[in-house]
Amino acid sequence: MRGGYLWLLASVLLILGACRAPEFILPDGFLTPTPNLARPVFSEDEAALQSESALTPTPQTETAGACAYTWTRQALPEVTKEAKRALERAGLGVPVEVTAETYGENCINTVTKSATGFTVVETDFRVVVTVENLEDMEMLGGILRRIIETLLALPLDTYPGTRMGYGGIRFTDGLAELNLWFELQAGKDAIERGLQGAALLFALQ
Repeated sequence: MRGGYLWLLASVLLILGACRAPEFILPDGFLTPTPNLARPVFSEDEAALQSESALTPTPQTETAGACAYTWTRQALPEVTKEAKRALERAGLGVPVEVTAETYGENCINTVTKSATGFTVVETDFRVVVTVENLEDMEMLGGILRRIIETLLALPLDTYPGTRMGYGGIRFTDGLAELNLWFELQAGKDAIERGLQGAALLFALQ
């Protein structure tokens, strides 16, 4: 009886084993490797760097060509000193102040909002002349001619820029003023045409 029971049990197990679903093996290309979840081993310094890099945002890189161009001026201290010495040597007989400056385009980076480049177009001069009588046009024209000649005698071709700049002359008596703004080339042309005195003054107004 015991032997018959064991024979019956073995037969049942054999039948169940034969009925097991066949094993389906995926090709290697479809297999996903098991990720290695173990924490990498590194030194304390490397760990600190990893922690810091995780907390510190990466700065945004300035992109080439991201410029907003604006017209601006920049002072030229050394050229100003040179022009001042030249006007002092000219002996105009009246108080004169002069400032030299470049005029050009600033490149403002649209990401950082900072100036990243400056392209100079010309070097300009601003001259302030203090006189006693603003109505004496002949006298003002005579001073104007000597100022133009003095500025033209400077080494203009060595100054920043791609073209001859402008001259700004302001005559003042402390109460009122007379302002001129002209291309130095126009001043040169007027003098070469023989203009002087009030005629020169009116030509460049």
